[in-house]
Amino acid sequence: MYLPPAAVRELFRQCAEITGVGSRIAFSYFSAGADGRPDVGRFTGLMLWLQKIVGEPWLWSIRPDELSLFLKELGWTTSSELAGMSVKHGVEFYGVATKNNSGDKNESAIT
Repeated sequence: MYLPPAAVRELFRQCAEITGVGSRIAFSYFSAGADGRPDVGRFTGLMLWLQKIVGEPWLWSIRPDELSLFLKELGWTTSSELAGMSVKHGVEFYGVATKNNSGDKNESAIT
């Protein structure tokens, strides 16, 4: 949530590139509202302002129903059996993804 959208994509992409098939990544995220900005409920405006004032603005969020496609594009598969991907914990969601085998450079070297 503290990284710009391009940096979040690059982080997941790089992690997929350097990890083996079956590796897992755990993360937290905020749901996005209709305007694409983080949405944490009725106090969203206040929280966005406070986070900006303290120097930690929330820059990235995603709707839970869009997370699987986002991860798939970057080499990951959602592991909903490991965490409540669409269950809110306070104001954030927790996610776990598993590295899939598509595009794994090491896999082609082994076979």
